[in-house]
Amino acid sequence: MGVLNVSTLLMSLYGTYSIGWAANDLYQRQQLESWAAWAVMGFGVLLVLAALVARARIPGGLPMIAAALLGLQAADVHNAAHLDTPLWAQVGRAVAGAVLLGLAFYGGLPAKRMMRAESKG
Repeated sequence: MGVLNVSTLLMSLYGTYSIGWAANDLYQRQQLESWAAWAVMGFGVLLVLAALVARARIPGGLPMIAAALLGLQAADVHNAAHLDTPLWAQVGRAVAGAVLLGLAFYGGLPAKRMMRAESKG
């Protein structure tokens, strides 16, 4: 399984988790405002679609991934104020997003460029 496949799978799981978490909060717990839950669901859907676009190597996939991850991070900063989430959870989510974006970038490189990058480093 290649790096691009792994990054697509992980981003799809992260997006699906975000959609499920927000839907659960919207319909059962109601700890957040409804617009915040809908925003998290929207960014989760965007992340899943962006992962598929990046997997197909369609131009614009990486900026879509970055936008979705930044949107989820912004929503997490908002939600942390309401849910008293510790700072390390936000830092962990930011690091995970950066790793996912890096995996998608590295996996999307053409084979010749990846071989050159590996031989230099």
